[in-house]
Amino acid sequence: MTRKHSILSLSIYFILAFVIMYGLVGLGKLGIIQSDSPLFMVLFIVGSWGPAIAALLALLIAEKGKGAGDLFRGWSRWKVGIGWYAAALSPFAVAFLAAFIYLFIMRKPAPGPMAAATAPTIFMMLLMNVLTGAMGEEPGWRAFATPRLQHHLGALGASVVLGVIWILWHLPLWFLEGTPQYDLPFVPFAVSCIAETVLLTWIYNNTRGSLAMASLFHFSINTSSSVIIGLLGWVPIEEFFWIQTVVQVVYAVTVIVFFGDGKLSRKPMAEMPFERLNAD
Repeated sequence: MTRKHSILSLSIYFILAFVIMYGLVGLGKLGIIQSDSPLFMVLFIVGSWGPAIAALLALLIAEKGKGAGDLFRGWSRWKVGIGWYAAALSPFAVAFLAAFIYLFIMRKPAPGPMAAATAPTIFMMLLMNVLTGAMGEEPGWRAFATPRLQHHLGALGASVVLGVIWILWHLPLWFLEGTPQYDLPFVPFAVSCIAETVLLTWIYNNTRGSLAMASLFHFSINTSSSVIIGLLGWVPIEEFFWIQTVVQVVYAVTVIVFFGDGKLSRKPMAEMPFERLNAD
């Protein structure tokens, strides 16, 4: 794939991903869709699948459909080393470490569990975390955008750029009441997006482009935060996100130091997902 062709594909992809997200949020802000309606929930799920939808459209428009069949194939890559399962589930460890720092090192009081922490609530939370970010976003950000950006910028550069784009893509959710982001502190979330993108690239490059592991990591991020902040109520939301973000940054820097910024991997270049583009 030529540089010009790759940039065209990425440009179309990012434009479509933002049009879908900002367009749906705009419907909510204009009052066309009420945030407490079932339709809002349906469209919230559709919006979270915007990156995957945009990737499919970009492949059809810019690459004549080539590679569309491979976009979701990474979900079948479950055969990875046990260590990569640990990496994919590591956001739980990061969240519990953040809670430990708050409760036992900083010696701060816990707010207490939610009254609504019932079995149906927990089930719906887990279901939404699977259907939205974990599955809806990863085919676009990881399977489509990550290899193409790495083709030009290397692993670390691609991760930083994609992390910033990920921040901007989420941004309108802070202005729409009823979304999970509405009450979150923005600055630590933004910093964590870049750290998490580095970690996602690291996992993706080292598991032969496994969307299964990337989706599991994304699910772990969302679920661990929901459990610590919402259900268990161990840490207030703002303090939690600041502490968690610092831990994530240290985690990401450690990965960069040990695996290198070029590939975020010690595997041969030929095994990197972005190398497939060179053969096209």
